[in-house]
Amino acid sequence: MGAKVSTIRLQVGERIETFGAEHAERLLRMPNNGGWKIADDEKVELTENGFRPIKHKKGDSSTEQEG
Repeated sequence: MGAKVSTIRLQVGERIETFGAEHAERLLRMPNNGGWKIADDEKVELTENGFRPIKHKKGDSSTEQEG
């Protein structure tokens, strides 16, 4: 299991704010949330089960090729 994320940085326009993970998730799931999104420099993504760290991909991986 990955590390639990306790705060998330969200941004709207140029404004960036830090929220608790539960509050950030509620904001992002609202249909009319005022334009809030995960900050560009955050290394997390929102899944149906909550936030999880984004795994960095190393260049061109041969795992996508079949054969």
